[in-house]
Amino acid sequence: MKEKVVKPEVMDPAPNQDTYDGFMTLTKWSAGGVVVVLIAMAIFLL
Repeated sequence: MKEKVVKPEVMDPAPNQDTYDGFMTLTKWSAGGVVVVLIAMAIFLL
């Protein structure tokens, strides 16, 4: 009896491009928001 070889599926990047773009946008805005908050804290608390 022959064993069935299961090949790993290759991920198609096309359907996932919107998810990636959304993640990168969220990451950029989050990093920018943290920088703005830190600058505001430095101005008002020091």
